Amino acid sequence: AKRKIEGLGGRVTSSVSKQTDYLVAGEDPGSKYDSATKLGVRIIDENEFEVIKEDLDKYFNFNINNFQK
Repeated sequence: AKRKIEGLGGRVTSSVSKQTDYLVAGEDPGSKYDSATKLGVRIIDENEFEVIKEDLDKYFNFNINNFQK
């Protein structure tokens, strides 16, 4: 997930803060999950992340193709 996020221009951090938009939680999320819950950060699983990634891929490919005409 880290490479995919960075490939889309996102930033991966080692801690959760109020500036965190999403936490991609696996099977054993640990203390980051607790921190995200307390801070009201949206928690998604890897399946949800893939859906978001696919939507972003489609959006960027659509816009890039429009500029290439």
